[in-house]
Amino acid sequence: MAWKETIIELKSGKIEGMKNNSIPLFNMPIKTKIKSGDTFSCENISYSVTSIENSRDEFLEVMAIENDVKEEKPKEEA
Repeated sequence: MAWKETIIELKSGKIEGMKNNSIPLFNMPIKTKIKSGDTFSCENISYSVTSIENSRDEFLEVMAIENDVKEEKPKEEA
């Protein structure tokens, strides 16, 4: 699994973390205030937290899913 450093935008502010390049899995600092169901954004994509694991009190391993962004298409006139 390849990881990259990234900025994660939470409701409480921005943090530095790591993002997996293959799946929506994030590593966040252990002191991050986040819980299942919360939303955050990373690289202009909105995510919802599905699960959180404390990894040896070193970081939080956060699994998330992308939120659907429905763009409204203009209606064609008849």
